[in-house]
Amino acid sequence: PFGTGMRGCIGRQFALHESVLTLAELVRAFDFELEDGYELNVQESLTLKPQNMRMKVAPR
Repeated sequence: PFGTGMRGCIGRQFALHESVLTLAELVRAFDFELEDGYELNVQESLTLKPQNMRMKVAPR
């Protein structure tokens, strides 16, 4: 989404740092658990991503 080359987004590095900080806060504040019986099935598109992955989220 940020583009590359001469017309690349100047806020790219800031956005990446911000996403890491947000993820760290979520992991600190919540417990994440995969639904019972989930088996990893990777879906290929522009990126690799788990297909039909559902999680239970509970505050710590």
